[in-house]
Amino acid sequence: MDTEKQRIEMLVKQLNAASAAYYNGQDEIMSNYEWDALFDELTELEKRSGYVLPDSPTQNAGFKESGSGQKEAHEFIDNLEIFSLLANVADVKSLVIHPATTTHSQLSPEELADQGIKPNTIRLSIGTEHIDDIIADLDQAFAKVK
Repeated sequence: MDTEKQRIEMLVKQLNAASAAYYNGQDEIMSNYEWDALFDELTELEKRSGYVLPDSPTQNAGFKESGSGQKEAHEFIDNLEIFSLLANVADVKSLVIHPATTTHSQLSPEELADQGIKPNTIRLSIGTEHIDDIIADLDQAFAKVK
């Protein structure tokens, strides 16, 4: 177990460093293929061991306020200005969806949990808008929910 924990900690550091470098416009630390392979390994190790770090890239952005977080998730979505509430694919604009009440609403709470979908899960699809505009939109929506 200690070896798994050490591997998980190392993978989290590697994946987060690669993500930070990518989003800060620095040189690529690893290819998308390598990132995906390490992410898949991390997901499997976390599932098997039950050891999940709070800053793990496998963790969805969500709300841990009172109750289930579903109310806060909907409030966040309602406050987004750039993102559209659509379940499209292959779109160029940024999209947001609340899977538990839309695309996966037919599933039971147990099935949602098996899929890794919590009441506070929000899925984003990032479009072609300028990254500064996307980040500003997310920041202002988070600020209105707090």
